Amino acid sequence: MFQLRRGCAWSRRQSFCLVLLLGLGFVFYANVLSVGRRWKPEWWMDYNLATWWSSLQNQTLVSPNWTLSSSGSSAFPHNLAPTQETHRTSTNPSQTSAAPTPVPYESPGPYLVEYPHHGEAAEELQQQLVEESREHGDLVQGDFLDCYKNLTIKTMVMLEWLQAHCSGASYAMKIDSDTFLNVPNLIRMLADAPTSNYMTGLVARNGPVLRDPNSKWYLPAEVYPDPVYPPYALGLGYVLSMDLPPKLLEASRQVRAVYIEDVYLGMCLQFLGLSPTDPPRGGYFQVFPVAYSRCAYSTLIATTADNQDRVKVWEDFKRPGPPC
Repeated sequence: MFQLRRGCAWSRRQSFCLVLLLGLGFVFYANVLSVGRRWKPEWWMDYNLATWWSSLQNQTLVSPNWTLSSSGSSAFPHNLAPTQETHRTSTNPSQTSAAPTPVPYESPGPYLVEYPHHGEAAEELQQQLVEESREHGDLVQGDFLDCYKNLTIKTMVMLEWLQAHCSGASYAMKIDSDTFLNVPNLIRMLADAPTSNYMTGLVARNGPVLRDPNSKWYLPAEVYPDPVYPPYALGLGYVLSMDLPPKLLEASRQVRAVYIEDVYLGMCLQFLGLSPTDPPRGGYFQVFPVAYSRCAYSTLIATTADNQDRVKVWEDFKRPGPPC
């Protein structure tokens, strides 16, 4: 009798472990692998971008005109939780570099971009954004989920904003939050740059389309059948002349959208019969982090910077004296 009970107890432990392992496996599959495998072009269908961005300074919603082409797909499936990341840019010189903080997370820095919270936490976070905007007046908030799969939406909203508010500028630059920008070199490059039909950065040519469903940049053949992408400027940082935003927005109504936003701009340029321009020097834009030294950074325009404290780097970089 004792041996029978002992055997039943051991069987229950085995069953519990088996159920636990199966549950963990399902969670991993649903939240990691399925992001790439389950993305389908139909998700972009009927996706309306009315009232997608607002100036936090006056809390007035405006209505962008951008809508996806009828052959496109929907933005993000309602039944799929996106991979969450927290993006933060800090201007606090005393803050040291740290490992990425797991979400949910509320940044202590003066510049704050977070994924949406719900309930009371969402209201508190929204109020923080409003207060930040009152102080600096430099925040624009979009009414959509800020996740990797929606970067194309964010980029189109950016183009709408540029068209509506920056018509007097000659150029605009999009730059990632983890990128160091050498502003003096940027200005020197643009002094001799064209002012129309111009986009430059680190230009990728003959980039292969990744068909591995486990890849972050997976695109199935039914979404993009060609084996290579058209030329495009990598999203770490690119410059465009201000005649391009309305042209790209118009092209987006005819070009099937993909969620890889820098590739999509290259597709829209191709539709317009245009191509991005290589910068005058090959080392101006660096996709892999360059170890900081004043001499090395004096020769580039933009580089990804990993976990370096870019404020401290900038303060050292701009101090008087020759860089080399």
